[in-house]
Formats: sequence, structure tokens, C-alpha cells
Amino acid sequence: MTDVLGVRIVPPRDRNSIRKDTYKLREIMGLKDDFYFPIMDFLEKIMTMVDPEFYVEPVEDEQLVGRMAETVPEQHLIRVRASVYDAACKGHPWARKIMAHEFGHYIYHDAEHLAYAYPDLGERIPKWFSPEYQAEVFAAELLAPVNLIRGMNPHAVAQKCGIPVSAARGQLNQAAHTKIGRKKKKRSGKRPDR
Repeated sequence: MTDVLGVRIVPPRDRNSIRKDTYKLREIMGLKDDFYFPIMDFLEKIMTMVDPEFYVEPVEDEQLVGRMAETVPEQHLIRVRASVYDAACKGHPWARKIMAHEFGHYIYHDAEHLAYAYPDLGERIPKWFSPEYQAEVFAAELLAPVNLIRGMNPHAVAQKCGIPVSAARGQLNQAAHTKIGRKKKKRSGKRPDR
């Protein structure tokens, strides 16, 4: 997203480092083998113990024109449209993904680490510098860890993990590209010994 200041960038994080962070969080929570990550309970119950100033603020939808939610780490705040908040509390996959995405922003991005840059002419800034890329990967990896979903079909992943089918497809694609996923794919393509 380019504006008059340039493209927003943050310190780089690749998918593997984000994946490790989400695995560690799930492990600390005792949820490393659970398909369904209870994002709303986590945000409203656990995060307030970790950071007593943290809060999720549902606001009238009209107050967040052009966006479903926003994160203001300096204020310890995730502000979200009331309709999105209600849907997330009811377990709607699209809303759960939005809340996990915003939590990714909360974890990784603050004013101190946000900068603006202009890419070289004809070039693009690598995606791992993008705050939106990082938050999107964080949400996907938190809600549907590749080590749990590998080999499943997208609809089963969506149902068990509480995410949209499109997000399930994306994570299954990632699972196929991990080291273990590539090994399984190779083994299944080999002819049996005779």
C-alpha cells in the first residue's frame, strides 16, 4: 500500500520465523495438538493477564469506515467493528481470521518499528517487510498449523480449525511446501519395491 509517505514497512519476518512464534504460543497455551485455537477467549481472558492494559474494543461499524478492525499497540488496543466482534465470538471463520490477523499486528507492529520506504524504480519491496503480510501469515499459522493439517482436505481443515476454506487451501499449500510435506509427497510418488 503506497501513500504520500511511501510503503509501510516493518522489520522483516519470514513465514518460518512467524510459524515458530505461533507454535511456541500454542505450546505455552497447551494447545499445540488442538486444531481449534480459541482466539476470542485468548484475547479477552489470557491477553488481559499477560498485559493488564490490553483490551478489545468493539465499536459501531460506522466508526471504522473502510476497515473491519485496527490495532493500536501503543494503546494496548484492538478496535473492531461490533459486527465483526459478535461474529468472532460466535465462531464465524472469517471473523476469527480477522481477530487473529489483528493480534498478529499487536504482537509484531508498533510505531517504533514502523517506517516508510520507496522501492527502487521498477522494484518491489520484499513481502516479508510488509506488516499486512506478517499479520496474515501469523493468523494463518496460529489458526491452522501446518503440522496438524498436513494431508487433510480443505473442508476438513476449515471445519476443524474454524477458518475460511480459502485460508485452509492456502495453509495446505504451505504444508505441501514444508520439508516434511515435500518428503511425504516424494514417498507417495515412489513405486513400491518389487
